[in-house]
Amino acid sequence: MELNMIQALPEIFLAVFGIFVLLMGQFAKKENVSGIVKVISLFGLFAALVITGNMAADSGGAFVVDSFAVFFKVLFILAAIIVVIGSFSTLKTIHESEYYSLILFITLGMCVVASARELILLFVGIELAGISSFVLAGYTKEDRRSSEAAIKYLVVAAVSSAIILFGMSIIYGVSGSTNYTGIAGSIGSSPAALLGLVLIISGIGYKITAVPFHMWAPDTYEGAPAQVSALLASGLKKMGIAALIPLLFIALLSMQAQWQVVFAVLATATMTLGNIVALSQKSVKRMLAYSSVAQAGYILIGFAVATKLSVASALFYCLAHTVMAAGTFIIIAALVYVKIGENLEDYAGLWKRAPFMAFAMMIILLSLAGIPPLVGFWGKFWLFMSAVEAGMVWLAVIGVLNSALSLYYYFAVVKFMFFKEPASHEKLEIPVSATVAVAIALLCVILFGLFPDAFMELCFEATEGLGIIL
Repeated sequence: MELNMIQALPEIFLAVFGIFVLLMGQFAKKENVSGIVKVISLFGLFAALVITGNMAADSGGAFVVDSFAVFFKVLFILAAIIVVIGSFSTLKTIHESEYYSLILFITLGMCVVASARELILLFVGIELAGISSFVLAGYTKEDRRSSEAAIKYLVVAAVSSAIILFGMSIIYGVSGSTNYTGIAGSIGSSPAALLGLVLIISGIGYKITAVPFHMWAPDTYEGAPAQVSALLASGLKKMGIAALIPLLFIALLSMQAQWQVVFAVLATATMTLGNIVALSQKSVKRMLAYSSVAQAGYILIGFAVATKLSVASALFYCLAHTVMAAGTFIIIAALVYVKIGENLEDYAGLWKRAPFMAFAMMIILLSLAGIPPLVGFWGKFWLFMSAVEAGMVWLAVIGVLNSALSLYYYFAVVKFMFFKEPASHEKLEIPVSATVAVAIALLCVILFGLFPDAFMELCFEATEGLGIIL
């Protein structure tokens, strides 16, 4: 397995900055570290972003730099940038160097997954991001919910990793190769290969919170700090998608008929259960956790349909949901910082106390619901249209019905923010850094919605870079 170091330059930057930030916390004086650590972490992410955007394409070997890999790396780094900025003032901890270094290591793992075209490298990337993320999930040790979230996440991560590894070992045993192109040339569709396929989909299904592998997500998202939940929902979930697309459309394409059926069932169950359970939630954070489960169901339509349009639409919706999820959870983090609770009634009259946060939350929730012309509408529109064009009208109808169902709980939050009287009329002093992070997410939601064709073209280029010609 050869690796061109130039290809891995963004990952090298993330690793170096992550280690440097971690060491600063160990050897520098605590009172002098805080601001420097934040700036260095953000600089490292921006440096990786610039390098990624200027990388020359190289599609050979186990670690590739093609338009697909670049697309997801930019997406992952963007999510990390929003979370880092949103954490500057809202997360107070004496272990800041560890916190920011873990975010860099998670981003590193996700970027490795985006470029991996070989099973071992894929597993290493998944584990690097996964191990770092469950440490973050339990970061506020004094909070019992955070510790509980970390334990649940750890158990599920261990089980899912074991399932993925078992599935990979079966695929290797059947094909005699760990490289995607090598697997594609010899895998066939034997019962053993199908078992390996099911195990891998199940294991990665935990990462993307597909039903019935989603049970850990609501408790973990609710118990973890909202900043960490933002990264889990916006980045880690998309890492699973970035892992699945090359694996299915390159290595396991010979079993397309089988995995299409699996994903049709998963998509239906995931978006339906996620939306139904979200209806009864009183905690905004937990409601958004189930909403995130439902959003994964919409993305999985792209796999069930398995056309060029559906895959590009899934990528577009990944892009959309990344900024929407990051924005909503950072808003929650900012409100928690100023002593606003996480329950629905705590948001009563928010418009009068924190106008920008209420406005941003409203726009992003409307986008999640699929209200035109926001970015969420275009993502769902193209996904549903791809299903109709492929003759899967029933799947598109289920998607539309689920979108209509989600309006109830999204509008419930809007109703409380704008049409209920607040318990206090005192203005909330939202930290500037949190406002900047939310503004970035909101700007992306509006920008992607105003110019959907331009960004959809990038998604088509990403599918073509991967060699998906269906």
